[in-house]
Amino acid sequence: MRSMAFFSGMIMVLACSEPASKPGAALGGQPVHAVPVPLEHGPEKVPALKPPAPYTPLERRLAAAGLTEVTPGPGLQINLVYATDGNFTGRVIYKELHRCFLRPEAAQKLLAAAAALSVKHPEWVLRVVDCARPLSVQRILWAAHPNPAHVANPETGTSSHNHGCAVDLTLATGKGALEMGTEIDEFSAGKRLTVKEEERLCRTGGLSAAACNNRRLLRTVMTGAGFVPYEGEWWHFNGCDRDRFDLIP
Repeated sequence: MRSMAFFSGMIMVLACSEPASKPGAALGGQPVHAVPVPLEHGPEKVPALKPPAPYTPLERRLAAAGLTEVTPGPGLQINLVYATDGNFTGRVIYKELHRCFLRPEAAQKLLAAAAALSVKHPEWVLRVVDCARPLSVQRILWAAHPNPAHVANPETGTSSHNHGCAVDLTLATGKGALEMGTEIDEFSAGKRLTVKEEERLCRTGGLSAAACNNRRLLRTVMTGAGFVPYEGEWWHFNGCDRDRFDLIP
């Protein structure tokens, strides 16, 4: 499997419910590698995951289906939250998925966003907590939290994650995650999770100035790289048209 080298000057690079269509042309499962850097975590104790050398059967299937592995590097950190018990279900969901896989165009955009953040804030990183998500996992998440505002109902539709097009992420430094107003998947936070209500909450003090500024910066680097934000969750961004790609079972 050929690697796609990452150079700062040469970046090659909606949870929604419509049925999937046939996939478009893709680059065929070639990993997108950034120059590795140590994964550092702050006091919130997000566990660092060092992927095993060989792909798991699920990861081999994702690569064979044309998805691309995205590796950590400057401006980019990978910590799949569902590969740990530090998620809203309280248990490990990704038992065979330890790497971030995305459709090639979304992977390239993610590297471009990380490069843009490194220019603006060299000490900051995009901390990625979810990428491609099999439909089998979507069913587990729906069973744990059956609210279509937060989790796509797999019986009536699918998430962009289920097609390898979406990424969930936040901003972090070596000291930990930056203030964003809520945690990722903090569903009890209600309107504070949303982009739609954000400006009003920033004006009225419902969100801190630091959280407002950090959310705006996150959206700036992500949309600048071609991602589309999902208004229901500040951390969710879509990097390609899900209808062009097959569902990940």
